[in-house]
Amino acid sequence: IGDDAAVAFGKAIKKTKNLRTLDIHSNNIAATKDDGVVALANGLQQNSSLLSLDLSANQIKGKDATVLANAFSSNSSSNLERLSLGANDIRTTGAIALANSLKISCRILDLDLSQNDIGDKGAMEFAKILSTTNNNNEYYFKNLRVLDLGGNEIGNLGAIVLARALKNTTIQKLNLEMNEIANAGVVALAHALKTNTMLSDVNIDENKIGRIGVLAFRETLHMNCRLGSVSFLGNDNLAGDNDEDEELLLDELERLLETETRTRMKK
Repeated sequence: IGDDAAVAFGKAIKKTKNLRTLDIHSNNIAATKDDGVVALANGLQQNSSLLSLDLSANQIKGKDATVLANAFSSNSSSNLERLSLGANDIRTTGAIALANSLKISCRILDLDLSQNDIGDKGAMEFAKILSTTNNNNEYYFKNLRVLDLGGNEIGNLGAIVLARALKNTTIQKLNLEMNEIANAGVVALAHALKTNTMLSDVNIDENKIGRIGVLAFRETLHMNCRLGSVSFLGNDNLAGDNDEDEELLLDELERLLETETRTRMKK
């Protein structure tokens, strides 16, 4: 439908009081201009009926995501519960803007930022907000149940910081497929999930995980009966660990756990 139709939708959602779901994915919005995104943002600023918004697979970039983020943060009456911006191009800038704006609304249940190349920096900034409390000592995103960060070039560093944040979240389903996470990152996730009783579904397909990462999750599964699904499909390194790799990774795991212990002692 392109930007012209998006402008029309923006005007409509500004006035409607009954619209609950708006799905305009795969419509080339923001491909050549930002009129459509600006109009949608203006409508979202004044809409309190919309529960689900799907803008995935368009051409939304970081600056467009920032425009949307400003709309979310300025609408205190928003009831939006599901937001999909997957398969766009929001990158780190857009992810940070959205995380900072959406934390103002504690209603978000399902957030899809997959395939946006947010990288380690975007994941780390998002994790920081996940683990931060407001003035009432409540965690931001306290109602978030589903988080999709698949296909975002997230590596070990981003995974480790996300793992620490997961210890204090209500997320039940986490998708990290098609990233760059190797053993160190998945070991951190496994360690965090030993004490997280909310998360039940983890997808880390098509990363760079080896045998050590799988073994770490096996131990976690023994300790956390809440986990119902953990997927490791397409991790080519599962057959590639040799004895030298294993020794190095065990040393890395030991350092990781020591760092985590010191961090917790400081709190």
